[in-house]
Amino acid sequence: MPAKKFIALLCITATLLISGCAEIPANDYYDAYDEPLATVEMRVKEGTLTPTGLTLILTNNTNREYMSGVGFHIERRVDGEWAELEPLNNLVFVSLGVPFPPNTSIELERIWDWYYGELEPGEYRIIKGYHFSREPGNLDEYEVYAEFVIE
Repeated sequence: MPAKKFIALLCITATLLISGCAEIPANDYYDAYDEPLATVEMRVKEGTLTPTGLTLILTNNTNREYMSGVGFHIERRVDGEWAELEPLNNLVFVSLGVPFPPNTSIELERIWDWYYGELEPGEYRIIKGYHFSREPGNLDEYEVYAEFVIE
């Protein structure tokens, strides 16, 4: 019996030593899966920007499938600070999930004339949320931004 306890103790100690050698980065740029968070990008598709809408290109440079939705909001730079635009009407988005497969890009057209009207000249950014589902009810939620200028 003491030999079994010794072997069990030896296995536990070896497991702790081996797992203790794995260094987890001590900053906010990595998540629990040791994958950089800044690996999803969003930009405005060239030639699509108007004062009432645009087409976004979201690029997933990870090995995970994310979900995005149709919702978004817009902020305007005022005196060097970002301020959320007040919608003309209540913003209501259908809760529709858009799969965002690993290592791919998707295009999303966004028209905001009903929500915000025609944007005046200035610096803006559009913000979209996306998430990763670890398991049902356990989501990691993120936001991604794309800046643009209305002239």
